[in-house]
Amino acid sequence: INAFKGNVTLAAAATGPSSAAGSSFTITYDNVPAAECVKITTAAAGNFYTAKVGSKVVKAADGTLDVAATAAACNNATSNTLVFTSI
Repeated sequence: INAFKGNVTLAAAATGPSSAAGSSFTITYDNVPAAECVKITTAAAGNFYTAKVGSKVVKAADGTLDVAATAAACNNATSNTLVFTSI
């Protein structure tokens, strides 16, 4: 449970460069308020392979964080789901 009373989920994924099952993992934060969403995403995204706010990819693989897209996605909802993928 995170500070916003949402679930924190760690799961194996196949989204890394090899696309092999278990070659990467995701950390999902649920119920993140819009006001905190941008802060958390901008602080953390650089440490991950990809980052999403809801279904919107705000940091593509080997890319940089799109701050404008992050703000738009975070402000699109009062409660957000953040998904960070690591390899």
